[in-house]
Amino acid sequence: MIYTRLIRINSQRRFQVAELSHWTSYGDAWMCAHDLFHHFPGDNGSMTQEAMSFGAELWLGFPGAGLEAIATSSFAGVASAAYQARPDLRRLILRQDPPAFEPLEDHLHERLREVVDGGLVWTADFVVRWRREAGLRPASTAGLAALTAPASRARYLRWMGHGYRLAQQRFVSARKAQRFIEDFRALLAGAAQAQRRQITVEIDETALRCRSRAFAAVVDEPGQGQSA
Repeated sequence: MIYTRLIRINSQRRFQVAELSHWTSYGDAWMCAHDLFHHFPGDNGSMTQEAMSFGAELWLGFPGAGLEAIATSSFAGVASAAYQARPDLRRLILRQDPPAFEPLEDHLHERLREVVDGGLVWTADFVVRWRREAGLRPASTAGLAALTAPASRARYLRWMGHGYRLAQQRFVSARKAQRFIEDFRALLAGAAQAQRRQITVEIDETALRCRSRAFAAVVDEPGQGQSA
């Protein structure tokens, strides 16, 4: 499968990606690469998909970093941002389990468990604080309890594990995939440096499995950068 992403670059070297009928802002080159390659094609922006992306990050890793780079604060930040965008605890509580997958090795499972446990407690505290500072009525006690309950934590952990296994299928070699993502970030940085306003990137999902560079880029609009 080959899919195409149209990427806008503004004068502050920030990126937007065309997603179906709308543009999504991804910020810097790293966040743009994260949302295209740690997330999966067909991503619907749900917390299920966010959880899966953390599993993918665990397989691919951050540049020059190990397990510790999969941070509790990052997970809590994603969940908190999702709540701010739509202040409804039901959005954060996963309702379904993923398909069956091969269990993760103990040390990987434990690392993700730490991320989930700490991240959900932090997020619940954030919800209470944010609503108080915004002058809103207190969050539902039952909703907060459901978010941090063992069942909620276990479900987030399973979705992260599912994302890890899917990333292994999508990128057979984590080392090659890391080089691929670095190439992609360099492509965006170079386009921004050249003050390009828009580029098209074609990504070959099959080629992701066997070589580090699996995309083609076409510069659409040269000239001075401008805010998108």
